[in-house]
Amino acid sequence: MAWTLFNAALISYFTYAPDYFVTPGESIAKAGLFASYPMWASIILAPIVGILIDRIGRKWLFVAVGCSGVGTLLYLMPGFTTHAAIFAISIGVFTAILVPAIFSLPVELLPERMTGFGFGVIGTSLGIGVSLGPLIVGSLRDATGNYLWSFMAMATFAALGVIPMLLLKRQLGKTKNHTRDD
Repeated sequence: MAWTLFNAALISYFTYAPDYFVTPGESIAKAGLFASYPMWASIILAPIVGILIDRIGRKWLFVAVGCSGVGTLLYLMPGFTTHAAIFAISIGVFTAILVPAIFSLPVELLPERMTGFGFGVIGTSLGIGVSLGPLIVGSLRDATGNYLWSFMAMATFAALGVIPMLLLKRQLGKTKNHTRDD
């Protein structure tokens, strides 16, 4: 569920950020550049975060921090359009914190014979978030005529992704056979 909510937020950002940045007067090229910044930071940082996850464990914490960071930045972005590049790059930092942890969870949580199923659930969750997030965010944009409520929806999606991770932590704390993620 955290992956679904995170993708609903991030894909909505990628979908609507170019138009959002063009509206106050940025060029189409610059707006597209701002929209792509989250991926730049993630490309560079994700392998480093993967190493940290291997050393620290607590994958649930990486996902929770990633979701809350992205949610906070999306919430603040409409109020600070002159700092869009910094916000977009920062979203990429939190994305890099979250993604490696999400993809390592099935191996950690499921028996080996079910890891393929776990990755299938991740794929399904991605598809749901990618499909529903932009639909909801775009509907809000159409209904209000501006992006304020759209960004609030994106922020809410990301922030709600923390809840499943807190529930996972709680469940891991009750399970005696857990590993490093306690």
